[in-house]
Amino acid sequence: MARKRMVTRTVEQTTAQVMTIDVTTAEVQVRPYDIGGQYNDEELLKKLQKLFQTDTLKLVHIESQTCKEVLLGMDEEDFIRLAKVLPPRTTNKDED
Repeated sequence: MARKRMVTRTVEQTTAQVMTIDVTTAEVQVRPYDIGGQYNDEELLKKLQKLFQTDTLKLVHIESQTCKEVLLGMDEEDFIRLAKVLPPRTTNKDED
């Protein structure tokens, strides 16, 4: 059987253990969140709040975080179907 063509990318991924509060039940939990990139605690909390915080779930404190490089990939057909078409890249030579 022929191997499927893949589009791959190595990215930095931060996994954070975040203290959360459910304001409707006053339940406190530490939940894992994954996000691309590397951040200090303050930047990471702000970014996660922007992405995941709701009116009832508040992200309040980074308990711990780890950053590692991960290799991600998807079938080429899925990539072509889901990706956005971007304008061609320019080089400094083209800009002169």
